[in-house]
Amino acid sequence: MKKLLLLPALLLVACSQDPVDHSQMDYGADEHAHHHDMPVAWHDADNPASVDLVVHEDPKTGWNLQIVTENFSFSPQNASAENVDGEGHAHLYVNDEKITRLYGEWYYLGSLEPGKNEIRVDLNANDHSPYTVGGEPVNDVEVVRVE
Repeated sequence: MKKLLLLPALLLVACSQDPVDHSQMDYGADEHAHHHDMPVAWHDADNPASVDLVVHEDPKTGWNLQIVTENFSFSPQNASAENVDGEGHAHLYVNDEKITRLYGEWYYLGSLEPGKNEIRVDLNANDHSPYTVGGEPVNDVEVVRVE
């Protein structure tokens, strides 16, 4: 019985990761491929999207990240699908290395390397293109120093 319960948990963990760096892939003329180099301008200038990354040190170990957004809805059910104005997901980077996709407000990040660590969250459309407002990416960066 324990093996059957563990399998869905392992599948959930495996499916939540995005280990492929799609930005380095050559998609050629594939119409279904998504392109990270084509930003999506925010659709409503009066209500622009924003993101605030708040880093909380976990009482036991690691870091709890809170991703606070305005005028943006997480839509994991539409990841890699056609864009819908105002929805998508986020990409998490630590020291410019993509860690994962984010589909909600909270994420647990384990230990960080000693020294200065730059944590960045970018808001992305369903097709993974970065959202922009006024030509600037919608993101937030926090620096965490680890002794």
